[in-house]
Amino acid sequence: MRAGYIKDYISGEEVKATPEEVEAVQVFSETLVEDYGYPKEQLQTRPQWRVKVRPSDTKKEYPLDIAVFNKDKKTDKNLFIVVACKRKTRKDGLTQNGVQLKNCIR
Repeated sequence: MRAGYIKDYISGEEVKATPEEVEAVQVFSETLVEDYGYPKEQLQTRPQWRVKVRPSDTKKEYPLDIAVFNKDKKTDKNLFIVVACKRKTRKDGLTQNGVQLKNCIR
């Protein structure tokens, strides 16, 4: 493992050890699997699953830190839970980068 990188819990890929990765994405990914029983096959961290910013958009540009699907087949239709992780000091959780995350929930 290169210095400054960690192994992603879900994909096994080497990812940069940012505060979001170390303190949130990896911890929450492991919690979803170990404590809540979601199979790793139904989670995606790398490559990041992308969703549309607005329903009218044609491109999926917004990356999710963790995507949880209700079936093994990873499709937009099977997307069950979306997770966007931020470092502890960020306060803009539901509104960030101009996106209303609470409005993205179906």
